[in-house]
Amino acid sequence: EKLLVSNVMLPDSIASIEITSLHDQLFKIKDVIDKNKGNVIVFDIWANWCTWCIFDMEESKVFKNNLINKGVKWIYLSIDKKKDIDKWKDRSKELKELGLLKNQFVINQDFLSKFSSFFNLSSGIPKYIIFNKRGELILPDGPRPTGKEFFQIAIDQLQ
Repeated sequence: EKLLVSNVMLPDSIASIEITSLHDQLFKIKDVIDKNKGNVIVFDIWANWCTWCIFDMEESKVFKNNLINKGVKWIYLSIDKKKDIDKWKDRSKELKELGLLKNQFVINQDFLSKFSSFFNLSSGIPKYIIFNKRGELILPDGPRPTGKEFFQIAIDQLQ
C-alpha cells in the first residue's frame, strides 16, 4: 500500500540532469524515464571501481534477466568521474554478459553532486531507485536484487 501512495514525479532539477551513453550520446534523466514509461524502471547506480556493485550484478544476473523478460527495464547509471570515463566504458564491455552494454549511462560530472544529494548516495552504492509504469518515483532507496524475495515483492506490487 505504501508503494501505491508514494508516487512522485522527479523535480525538474533532477529530471533534467544530463547523462551520457556508452556511445557518447547526451540525454537527460527524464528522456530515459519517458522512453521506458509503461514498464517498471529500475535505476542501478554503480561505478566501475565498486566491488559490491559488480557482486550484485553477478549474483542477481538470472533474477534480473527474468524481470527484464517480464517487462522491467534496468537502467545502469554510473557515478564515475570524468577522468574515469574510459575505465567505465572498458568495465562495461568486460561485464557485457551482465547486460551492461544496454541502457548504460554515466551521470555527467557537473550534475553528480546534485544527483548524489537528492538520492543520498553518501550512504553508498550500489543503490537501486525504482519507478512505476507512469515514471513516478516509488522507491528512492529500493532493496538490493540479491535479496530476491524483497525485491520481487516491490516489483510485483508495481506490475
